[in-house]
Amino acid sequence: MAVTTQTLRDSEHDAVIKIVCTGGGHSGTTIDVSTLTGAEDDDTDRVAITKILLSNARLADTADEPVLLEWDATAKVAIAEFGSGNIEWGMRLDNNAGTGTTGDIIVTSASTNTRFTMILFLKKTAGFAGTALSYRQVMPPRRA
Repeated sequence: MAVTTQTLRDSEHDAVIKIVCTGGGHSGTTIDVSTLTGAEDDDTDRVAITKILLSNARLADTADEPVLLEWDATAKVAIAEFGSGNIEWGMRLDNNAGTGTTGDIIVTSASTNTRFTMILFLKKTAGFAGTALSYRQVMPPRRA
């Protein structure tokens, strides 16, 4: 199994992360939000998922195993589960994990035959320098 994670964008207010799994089973990739730009790194860092792009394929003649997205916490909280195919999810998903939440996102696929590319668009919502409401009122987000 080869899993690669690449940060495509990491700005003051948002981040875009790409995960590629080339099969062999995938026990979990953690997107550690405390490593993103501006993170306080004190378990208060939080992001919301604003968009998900997923291309999920499986090898022929095998069972269709989903790709699972979870918020990391003492008891992980499911965000979404995706079967095979191409998916574009555009609804905002806020971190609703309770006790022991770290703010991190875990991506898992149990099947040894699942191959996928996932791109997560993240909005920094708490625990990052520059995400406080008073800061946004003074300094609006930059336009590209």
